[in-house]
Amino acid sequence: MNENELKTQSSFGSVDAIGQSKILIVEDSPVEAEILRRTIAGVGYTVSMADNGKEGLQAVRARRPALVLSDINMPVMDGFQLCRALKYDDELWNIPLILLTVLSEPTDIIEAINSGADAYIVKPFVETTLLNRIRSLLDAPIVRPRKQERRHYTVSYAGKRLVIAGNGQQILSLLLSVYENTLNQNREMEATQNQLRLLNESLDRQVLARTAALRESEEFKSAIINSSNDCIKILSTDGLLKYMSDGGLRLLEIEDVNKYLGKSFLDFWNVKDRKVVQEAIANAAQGGTGRFQGYSPSEKGTPKWWDVIISPIRETDGAISKLLAVSRDITEHRQVESRLNEQLDELQRWQEASMGRELRTVELKREVNELLVQAGQPPRYPSVTADETGVCPKWIDLP
Repeated sequence: MNENELKTQSSFGSVDAIGQSKILIVEDSPVEAEILRRTIAGVGYTVSMADNGKEGLQAVRARRPALVLSDINMPVMDGFQLCRALKYDDELWNIPLILLTVLSEPTDIIEAINSGADAYIVKPFVETTLLNRIRSLLDAPIVRPRKQERRHYTVSYAGKRLVIAGNGQQILSLLLSVYENTLNQNREMEATQNQLRLLNESLDRQVLARTAALRESEEFKSAIINSSNDCIKILSTDGLLKYMSDGGLRLLEIEDVNKYLGKSFLDFWNVKDRKVVQEAIANAAQGGTGRFQGYSPSEKGTPKWWDVIISPIRETDGAISKLLAVSRDITEHRQVESRLNEQLDELQRWQEASMGRELRTVELKREVNELLVQAGQPPRYPSVTADETGVCPKWIDLP
């Protein structure tokens, strides 16, 4: 026999004796019902289950348990109603009943007394407290039916006069369980406060360290961003300017960024480009990436072409809170591209003119050959020959 088994026997009696005691658990929450079942069955009690007060009452009448453990807030029939049904029944009145609930107001405790409950334990329960209370009630039989009790007590609470009906044994047992709950809760609260104090001291140290590291990290990132040759902006999801990097201020020749903060990103672009800008913002706000090229003058009027990528900025929970817009100056590239296109156009025009002159020369040679053939003379240009009919064909060899 191991140490845990010895402790179980010393606290709750022998396993054989406990196994003869059947306990009915009435609980509508499957999770809480299973926690209770494991706790009680773990020390050797026989356990049965019911989902609500009505099913619990039927189970008690079908097979009498040694004790009933019931939740209060349940559908069909709650714990108070189940308790009254048992305590005022001629056959079932002396079955101990423990109410296990999250309700902890004094009015709830008075209601528990009036319904005839023998113990009142507040969730979340302390396992040893619950098992001790079960053992205590099984060891102290109830000797007087509730319906024979005629003593009523009037108390005042929160400006109201409340009536308590019960006998000394039942009231004392229930109040002892409430007192035990209070002691346990106070101990847990004290332990929790000590843990919180230690955690707060540890957190304070961590916060100081993290703040210093974060400040260094932010300064490092800020230095990288501000030294970039790109124009970096932070936008709201509806396209309002929240931040602009120092590099962006230089590129746009802006001296005071404050007069632009809060304004729409659309205001930076020519009217004809604003549709594609709006589409890029909307796409990024929905989790995609928006990209476009547009034309925008600087504050001092210098025109520039920009290649812009807008991406979402997500929080730790995945929600999109802001947008990142990175604009690259492609003015020089566009100018080179424009000059190249102009040169290509000019080359094409020259090529077309040259080809026209060559084709006209060949056509003239063909006409000369045709006239010579008609005159009975041989062709002068052998690369342009006539067919058997004496007519020069449509195809020609260039000289």
